[in-house]
Amino acid sequence: MIEISRVNKFYGKQQVLKDVSVSFRPGLIHGLVGRNGSGKTQLFKVICGFVLPDSGEVRVEGRRIGRERRFPQSMGLLIESPGFLPGYSGLFNLQMLAAMNTRLSKSELLAILGQVGLGEAAAVDFGRALQRPG
Repeated sequence: MIEISRVNKFYGKQQVLKDVSVSFRPGLIHGLVGRNGSGKTQLFKVICGFVLPDSGEVRVEGRRIGRERRFPQSMGLLIESPGFLPGYSGLFNLQMLAAMNTRLSKSELLAILGQVGLGEAAAVDFGRALQRPG
C-alpha cells in the first residue's frame, strides 16, 4: 500500500505539490491524470524517494520513504521517457539497472527478458551485451 499524507514540495518559491494526500491500495491499477505542470511527475519522484518532500510523508508498505527506506524493492516505474542507454543491448541496460540496486545474475536477467518475449534475442546477443557499441 502507498500512503501519501499532506505532501508539499517547493522549488524556490514555486510550490509544485500542495498538501497532497492519497492512498493506493495493493492489487489495483492506479493512474494520475492532470494537465502538464500539475505535479504528477514530481509526485512519482517523491513516492520513489528520488525527491524528498518539504513537508508531509510517503509510506510504502508501512515504511517511510526517504527516512526508513529508499526506492521500494517491490515497485517498478517509468517516469516520462525511457532512460535506456542507446546503442547497447536490452541485456546490457538491464545489467546496468540491476547493478544500481540489487545484483542479479545473468541467468536471472535472461529469465526476465524471456518473460517479455526477448529471451532468445538476448541469448543470441549475449556475447555482445557487455561490449561497447561501435
